[in-house]
Amino acid sequence: MGQSISMIKPEITMEQIVREVSNEYGVEAEDLRSSSRTAKIALPRQIVMYLTNKHTEHTLVAIAKKLKRKKIIRLSCTGLRRLAIALKQIRISKKLLTSLSSVYSLRLLKI
Repeated sequence: MGQSISMIKPEITMEQIVREVSNEYGVEAEDLRSSSRTAKIALPRQIVMYLTNKHTEHTLVAIAKKLKRKKIIRLSCTGLRRLAIALKQIRISKKLLTSLSSVYSLRLLKI
């Protein structure tokens, strides 16, 4: 009865992130490592950079090298953090507006 259960947190790798993001956005993993700057490739690449920076031990320089980028990607990570905050604010605003509209509708029914 004295058994203990230890939870092992699975390690997330950059390759897993690349695979999942490329599947989600319908692009080839190799395209994320290309020099393409099209929006179809740039956004998923930035998401890979952000998630890899957040969930792995890779440095920004190492991430840039693995994605065959010449520049350090701190700006991409900062930009995506701002985007995540903005999306969260939009979701909160949407909930608030939905809540307010239902209250307003109820008030109109009582008039």
